[in-house]
Amino acid sequence: MQCPECGCKTKVLETRYLSETRHKRRRRVCTACDKRFWTVEKVLTGDDKDMPSVCKRDGRREPFTAQKLRRSLRLALVKRTVKDDTVDAVVDKIKERMIATDDVEITSKTIGTFVMSELKRIDNVAYIRFASVYHDFKDMGAFRSEIDQITDTAASPSQGRQLSLFEY
Repeated sequence: MQCPECGCKTKVLETRYLSETRHKRRRRVCTACDKRFWTVEKVLTGDDKDMPSVCKRDGRREPFTAQKLRRSLRLALVKRTVKDDTVDAVVDKIKERMIATDDVEITSKTIGTFVMSELKRIDNVAYIRFASVYHDFKDMGAFRSEIDQITDTAASPSQGRQLSLFEY
């Protein structure tokens, strides 16, 4: 850990375990400027209770549940050839991104954005299914533009050009 005063390395002098809150409180000292300070570390186990709460569109707040996220992903992936291991990896990646925000509360819109970016990476059809519900398309034009965006990305020149039969 770096000193908040000078940015140099610090040394731990004392550690106290706060069992009721699952935190560690550490007394530290800077090796360069001798500044002393406390830090509090929260132990994250990946359990849903460690996750930020979710703020819904209508303003309601509810605890995050990985099972609800997994169910949404599986619904978008119905009849697609995506393995359960991949779904679990996507759920874990989204949970990591949620924890990385360092917020105690996260909007359902942000979680939806995380889900769409992961679905776009693993399955375009599932992405379109999820996006159609998430964006609540009002007409076919909006739906078509989303599909066109996917096909343009898939056919981008970065994929390389196809060789003619006469080139060798």
